[in-house]
Amino acid sequence: MSDSRPTIVFADDHLPMLAAACALLQPAYNVVKLATSGKDAVEWVIKLQPDLAIFDICMADLDGFAAARALNQAGVVTRVLFLTEIEDEDYIREARLVAYGYVLKRRLASDLLPALVSATAGSFFVSE
Repeated sequence: MSDSRPTIVFADDHLPMLAAACALLQPAYNVVKLATSGKDAVEWVIKLQPDLAIFDICMADLDGFAAARALNQAGVVTRVLFLTEIEDEDYIREARLVAYGYVLKRRLASDLLPALVSATAGSFFVSE
């Protein structure tokens, strides 16, 4: 029996955040790969071509914005969302150029699933 849930690659260098988000995602989404670096996330998204990708913005080797730009330049159709602690209008403006969502980590429980639905529909979601 195949898994018909939408697929996700999730990248965050904070392991407790990965665990919390995966628990939230599990019923409705198939997290096909976890990454703790931006470079690994880009490689896995290119290889696996998931429906969605969730990236932390602040990762040591390649930040989330650079990772999303790399995927866009490679012609990857995976829809990227950011999950971050940073509340900044400049970051949100940048996110609108390269992704489909901007979710604040403090709003994980209330905003992540609606953001994924919005991204799937082709709309940009931002936590308030």
